[in-house]
Amino acid sequence: MAVHRFLRWRTGVADPSPQLAGFAYAFVRGMVGPNTPVDHAGRVQGVFHWTPPAGLVARVSTLLADGSAQEAA
Repeated sequence: MAVHRFLRWRTGVADPSPQLAGFAYAFVRGMVGPNTPVDHAGRVQGVFHWTPPAGLVARVSTLLADGSAQEAA
């Protein structure tokens, strides 16, 4: 939320989708180097990545700012 709000303040753009690429989490103990297992979808085990759906960041930011679930929906 902080990055979204900072970008909105600095650029004036309300839609964060072009600027925010998501995040990745590497669970180092879950990876074993070149022999790290890969699941049936081709994803390396021990690595989680997610990009939020379009508009989710802006809706959650509104919810946190206003405390109103109706405007965020």
